[in-house]
Amino acid sequence: MDSTKSVFITGDKTTFISKGAVRRFKNDIKTSTNTNDLDASKYFDPNYTFTCSITDNTYNIEIVHSEKFKQEQRRELLRERLRNSRYSRSGQPKQKLNSLKRSVPDKIFKAYYNLIKTYQFNIPPPDEVINDIEKHRMQISIIAGSHGKVSNDDKANNAIKRYYRILADFLGIEPMDIKVPTQPPAMNSVPNIKNEQVNSDTEDEEEPDLIEIN
Repeated sequence: MDSTKSVFITGDKTTFISKGAVRRFKNDIKTSTNTNDLDASKYFDPNYTFTCSITDNTYNIEIVHSEKFKQEQRRELLRERLRNSRYSRSGQPKQKLNSLKRSVPDKIFKAYYNLIKTYQFNIPPPDEVINDIEKHRMQISIIAGSHGKVSNDDKANNAIKRYYRILADFLGIEPMDIKVPTQPPAMNSVPNIKNEQVNSDTEDEEEPDLIEIN
């Protein structure tokens, strides 16, 4: 065991199965060529695992619940796909949609696309939300849990709430149980993307609006 290396552990340390497991874990971390190969069940209670990062000669270990770990893995994979997605934000809307379709879960894409192909709302696209969850967390939580209307059009209202509830479920954001309607945060501006197949005869009709909830 390399005495020049140290192991710093955060999280619920009571999840170690024994004191001996703590010693074995630290030793195995220091001597392992790939910490991802270590079997968490040898050291922790069921449903717990760990993440590891290395700074200089210190192994920074965080004990996490397995579901939270899997969820973060899915998010990181999605963020990687988004980073690798080759499109310009100043490019054509069709290119942006094609990129989103390839890089975000199908259920999220369909909920977003159903909104923007019909309505002119300033709804944040899923790639922006996923890449900056904290910026959108409150907005998602409020709208996903709202019992009031967020649009003066019933179909639009249902579509908006569906989009935000799918985002909340995927990102693990708890919806606020808002029984008294509350003004939601302003939605971020996004490029205007209309469905090219929308009949031009409908363009002069009154568009549904997002409404203020008092």
